[in-house]
Amino acid sequence: MTNEMAFAIAEINEILNYLSIQQVNKIPLKLRNMFTLVSHANYIPHIDPNKSILEQDISTKTKDILVLFYRNYWSDSDNKNEIDKILDENENRYQLELSQKYSTYNIFNSSNSAMTLPENDVQDNKLIVKKDNFITKIINKLKSWFSH
Repeated sequence: MTNEMAFAIAEINEILNYLSIQQVNKIPLKLRNMFTLVSHANYIPHIDPNKSILEQDISTKTKDILVLFYRNYWSDSDNKNEIDKILDENENRYQLELSQKYSTYNIFNSSNSAMTLPENDVQDNKLIVKKDNFITKIINKLKSWFSH
C-alpha cells in the first residue's frame, strides 16, 4: 500500500471519530478494523470538527473513500442512483480526455514534433510526411511560448 493511501485512511479514521455512532456502525466492522490496521501510524490528520467536510484540507483519495462510504453505507437508493450517474459521467469524461490525449494523431501532431500529419495528406493509402523547414520551426516555437 502506498503512503498516500495510508495517509488517506488515517484521515478517514479521524473523520469517523467525529461522526455519530449510528453512521459509523453502518460501515462493516471488518472494514473499520482493516482501516485501523493499515492507516499510517505516524501521520496526524488535521481535521477541524467546526468545518464542513468540503472545507477540510483532505486528500483526493480521502474524498474518494468518503464518496464510496456515502454511496454504499449512508445513502438511500435514489441518492445511490444519482451518485452512480455522476460517477459514470466523470468516468466517461476522463476516458474521453485520455483518448484525446493519447490518440495517435495528437501524439504525432504535437507542436514539439518536427513532423506533422495533416488529415488531407493521406492519399491512396499512402502517408505523406511533411517536414517543417527551419523558419517554420522557429515560428512555431515562438507561437508556443506566447500562447501560454
